Amino acid sequence: MRNTFKVLFYIKKNAPLRNGNTPIMGRITINGQRTQLSTQLSVNPNLWDVSMGRAAGRSAVASHVNEQLSQIRFRIERCYNTLFYEHALVTPKMVKEMYFGNDQRNETLLAFFRHHNEEFSRMVGISRSKTTYYKYRCVYKHLENYVNDKFNRKDLLFKELDMSFVLEDQEEGTFVVKIPAMGKHNVANALAAYCAATRLGCDPRKVIQGLAAFEQTGRRQKVVDSKGVTVIEDCYNANPDSMKAALAMFKEFPCKRRFALLGDMLELGDLSREAHEELGRLAAESDLYCLVTYGEQAKRTAVVAAAKGQKTLHANNYREAADALLNRIQPGDALLVKASRGMALEKALEIFYAEQKDARE
Repeated sequence: MRNTFKVLFYIKKNAPLRNGNTPIMGRITINGQRTQLSTQLSVNPNLWDVSMGRAAGRSAVASHVNEQLSQIRFRIERCYNTLFYEHALVTPKMVKEMYFGNDQRNETLLAFFRHHNEEFSRMVGISRSKTTYYKYRCVYKHLENYVNDKFNRKDLLFKELDMSFVLEDQEEGTFVVKIPAMGKHNVANALAAYCAATRLGCDPRKVIQGLAAFEQTGRRQKVVDSKGVTVIEDCYNANPDSMKAALAMFKEFPCKRRFALLGDMLELGDLSREAHEELGRLAAESDLYCLVTYGEQAKRTAVVAAAKGQKTLHANNYREAADALLNRIQPGDALLVKASRGMALEKALEIFYAEQKDARE
């Protein structure tokens, strides 16, 4: 099922403030489920454009309010995308809690599934069917039995899960699937591919074999072993959400030391500065041995990460980026390379690979 996600702003006319302004509220809607939140902003009700969900006009007050609302929308969307990458099943309450820093996402598989079913049950008869709800309960029971029989456990931590996962098909049975891709968002992609292929008449076992054998196109999380160094080439594209998902995945990646070469995220407009500074904070929390940055905007990432205590180097060209890695990286280490396509970080990788080879020879 495809998620429908929407953020809407409105004013609370029935609760005017002493200065005559009215509070601005936000509403998060996902698949028909809603939750509201306070933006901590207010506006003169005469300035509010109901159809646009923002302040009207070009006055300084309207411009300031709209800029703040744009930043709030950006942060809410980032929370949603992060949750969707990790779990695929997302509720408005989860997004709201993450936005306010009360991230109470369930850290175990079955607990998360129970939470999903509870949220789903509240929408039965409104926008969800009882039949689908019973199917979810049935799948949960099968998964609970599998975890108990396979691992002799009552539940599993999400961080314990690799890219092997259990697929429960009520018509075909239970399968253990392994995909050559990292990140929980790729599990959701694999499930979507399985559903599409089997509903078109493909044999389920052959579909699962195909999932295990597929190869990433371009440099989308392509894993390369180079002289004992694991390189994750993920420099085809980048945005704040995919950067956060990549760092979350890399933090759990088994290796001796973690290096990251991160470049600019392009086409972010007025949000670029905030996004690159936030990336620096995330990088500093990602258990990196060393962070190497490249690009004008990535300088902000480097400054913020260094201020947080992260060992950081900024490269002014591909040569410097490659040298920063060649002088420090060792067999057993892992390297994540990620930036927008326009940064062409593969050029730094070409130098890195070539001089690793020369050193061996």
